[in-house]
Amino acid sequence: MSMMELFGKQVLVFDGAIGTQLQSMGLPAGLCPDIWCLDNPEAVRLVHQQYVAAGAQILQTNTTGASPLRLEHYGLRHKTRELNLAAVRLARETAGNQALVAGSVAALGTLIEPLGPISFDQAYEIFAEQVKALAEGAPDFIILETFIDLNELRAALLASKDFAPGIKIIAQISLDHSGRTITGTDPQSAGLVLQSLGADAIGFNCSSGPEVYLSAVAELAKVVGVPVSVQPNAGIPHL
Repeated sequence: MSMMELFGKQVLVFDGAIGTQLQSMGLPAGLCPDIWCLDNPEAVRLVHQQYVAAGAQILQTNTTGASPLRLEHYGLRHKTRELNLAAVRLARETAGNQALVAGSVAALGTLIEPLGPISFDQAYEIFAEQVKALAEGAPDFIILETFIDLNELRAALLASKDFAPGIKIIAQISLDHSGRTITGTDPQSAGLVLQSLGADAIGFNCSSGPEVYLSAVAELAKVVGVPVSVQPNAGIPHL
């Protein structure tokens, strides 16, 4: 049975953080971590290798901040396609037949209307540009992560369905200590919406620690018929 055939049949283990690992290898403060896919690919490859050696079965690309909007902050928007393609290639070369590859797409970092300045259509186009680039590299999944606004995640999911046809989509929200997103969405409501939009797996990531997600996973599993994913932080960092 291939790794992809195991999806939905048994527990698959994700890798962990990439940015903090790169920082431990000398990534300067304030530098876009994603650009190391182009400028220091050996460091990114080493992180992937370490996770495979530790038993990870799904590697996520180093593209959490590689949307054109986030890259624009660093003057790198013109690198969107090149960077995302390189990221998938690095993960795929490392994964071989030992792990699957998920192209990582994160929330924009700016809320969309009516909570923020970006329209739904603008958000869709931003996500579409990144997803299209990731899809060219043929990952096994597109993983949408760290979303706190269900409407923004809807834009990302629709863009993924349109520009990554045939690639499975994992859609994840982030909850606060109340067990809801900071915009007020509970796990079951999010799950029902995301399942209706065609997500192939639904879950959670980030937040203040695994305790937040213990009950959330159980509640979500009651209402969805797709695999459930969870990637909690170890806790709130102490600086």
